[in-house]
Amino acid sequence: MLRTLVRLTAVCVLVVVGWGSSASAWDTTAGKDTNYGSITFGGTGTDFGRGVAVDGSGNVYTTGNFQDTVNFGGGNVTSAGSYDAFVTKLNAAGAHQWTTTFG
Repeated sequence: MLRTLVRLTAVCVLVVVGWGSSASAWDTTAGKDTNYGSITFGGTGTDFGRGVAVDGSGNVYTTGNFQDTVNFGGGNVTSAGSYDAFVTKLNAAGAHQWTTTFG
């Protein structure tokens, strides 16, 4: 199953977050339309992108769940239990700004 959430920014740029199967598990993908590219977050466990928001400056915020160890772009993060929640901020160019985890 592939799930995708879509948002449009004020300047009509398509922003998507979802998940799809990789070789080892489910991974989260976040990205803007093909002119901007996409970013895949993955790790040793299963990762699900569950929400996306865009602020007035074009920064992208993604939310979801992850297991085990994952790298959202700012280094490895390890879950404290079965599934932990995350919030990740990407700037308007798609560069990782920060990630907060809960669990």
